Amino acid sequence: TGGHDAGLRATASTELRDPATGSWSSGPDMATARELHAEVALPDGSALVIGGVGRGGKSLASAELFDPTANAWSAAVPMAHARSAFGVARLPDGNVLVVGGYGATGAPLASAEVYDWRAKKWTDIDPLADARAKFTATALDSGDVLVAGGFGAGGKSLASAELFDPTTLRWSAAASMHLARRLQTATLLGDGRVLIAGGFGSNGSTPVPDAEVYDPGSNAWSKVDPLAAGRDVAGAARLADGRVIVLGGSSAGTRFVSTELFDPVLRHWADGPPLAVARAYFALLTLADQRVIVIGGDDDRGDPVRGTEILAPPPG
Repeated sequence: TGGHDAGLRATASTELRDPATGSWSSGPDMATARELHAEVALPDGSALVIGGVGRGGKSLASAELFDPTANAWSAAVPMAHARSAFGVARLPDGNVLVVGGYGATGAPLASAEVYDWRAKKWTDIDPLADARAKFTATALDSGDVLVAGGFGAGGKSLASAELFDPTTLRWSAAASMHLARRLQTATLLGDGRVLIAGGFGSNGSTPVPDAEVYDPGSNAWSKVDPLAAGRDVAGAARLADGRVIVLGGSSAGTRFVSTELFDPVLRHWADGPPLAVARAYFALLTLADQRVIVIGGDDDRGDPVRGTEILAPPPG
């Protein structure tokens, strides 16, 4: 859904992939063109599209629901706060947490709200301790959500992290990362820990290769071997064998074709199979058969990439 077109204008177009044939077809347009938005699958099979930036260049509060049976969109209740580049996580009960991001004025937000998929309404909840955008939000095995890093209200990358409890709908402080960063990747490991890799550090000039792992049991971060290359706006996914693949991304305007594989037991990285096309800002999904699909993104010229790629799990 959405994104921007070759003219760098937000688009309302959508496409659907048939998993049986692997072919794409045009879907119905959304009511509102948007990029830097979020899309979440709901328990009833529908998809909720939230916020983002519209063609006017400002953050949106609007939301839309896609019904795959009717192949049609309908308006959802808008959020209380316009936001883009925010964090989103589906909670154990199927409700959706949205938090932070850039607001209507362009400043990072601390506000948070929850979408009740049964009642189809939003509820404002307690805000974050630190306003932030371009951070990661990771649903943990416990049901809690870990928010880490991001671009803070002071104009610098953040090292702070916070935990959301879906039972109490409240936030608590988590241990801070060793390194302040934004636009990093975050991946839930098979043992319940979270791997954070790359992103921009506190200087904000070039991406960092540093990586670290959060242990919810001890509320502590530990450093692991760094990436071979610092990269931001990359993608990451956990593979069937438990390793994590980090793909693409950019540094100093150059898009990466390279990928790297993290072994959570040995705590180090190895070269992964390269992408066919260098790209950043792409969508990444793990399919039902555990293959990873990479969709769209921007190339070295900043133009949208039309092609998709599917990566089979690498050999052990």
